[in-house]
Amino acid sequence: MWNTYEACLVDKGVDIRQTGSVEGEIARTKRFAREFKECEIKLPEMVPEMDPKQNPKYDDDMREWVKCMNARGLKVKVVSDGWTYTGDSTLSFEQQRKVERDCKMEAFGGKR
Repeated sequence: MWNTYEACLVDKGVDIRQTGSVEGEIARTKRFAREFKECEIKLPEMVPEMDPKQNPKYDDDMREWVKCMNARGLKVKVVSDGWTYTGDSTLSFEQQRKVERDCKMEAFGGKR
């Protein structure tokens, strides 16, 4: 499902390797706001753990996700609606995506 969403963004001219992670990108940039809005219909629904309204530990999990990503070489911080980059990373795009996914699973992976 994420591939369909990402393909929509790429078709509209968004270079996701340049803009960083697709998740949370709407909050991180205004440059592609129109493109993200047009592809929103293809955005997969979030699992309950990733929904602040359904997960009472969402804020703690979000902080844990960011802590994990920083420990593994991404430079990120918590913002009001997720996280954002705070600097350049020495990791490749593929490595960044892997760290992001792995840390998300560790932080939100149903350890309750």
